Amino acid sequence: SHRSSLGRMTRALEIAARLESHGIQAVICDAVADDASAGAAGSWIRPEAPDAVIVNVGLPSLPSDIQFLQGLRGRHHGQLVAKTGITYEPILHRIMAETSVDFCIVGECETSIEGILAGHETAGTARMDAGRIVWGEKRIVADLDTLPIPARHLLQNDLYVYSLLGPRTTSMQTSRGCVFRG
Repeated sequence: SHRSSLGRMTRALEIAARLESHGIQAVICDAVADDASAGAAGSWIRPEAPDAVIVNVGLPSLPSDIQFLQGLRGRHHGQLVAKTGITYEPILHRIMAETSVDFCIVGECETSIEGILAGHETAGTARMDAGRIVWGEKRIVADLDTLPIPARHLLQNDLYVYSLLGPRTTSMQTSRGCVFRG
């Protein structure tokens, strides 16, 4: 099995914890760690029949992330959402246009994800309307202590390794943002 870094999963685990705290079932499928294609993930998603699937999209893996979302679109009939830190409009437009996601989460949504998925909130999101991007207001979590404890129980922890410390380690995110930006 493919070994992967747990660090990139922290936000997904916080989102899952928030959903669970509101009585919404959350399941994590880490396609990178599980080495899963969209077809494999789609066959996993179909019996679960979730109302929404949120897929992390990153700049280094953009082409494969877009391909993964395209593969899921035909297999999933609920909301398909891209979670990304990308805010450069041409790339964000490409993600939405090529994948037909319902919207992108571009802000910090961990304290309001249930409202976003229910359609009651748009802060921290971007959507397409008549071929142009419509931005919700910017959302930044001001108090990191309000974030839920990541739902690590949803992961297969043996799939994650910190290469310098070995197979029985984990990571914790203790800050947010880019260290190179003030």
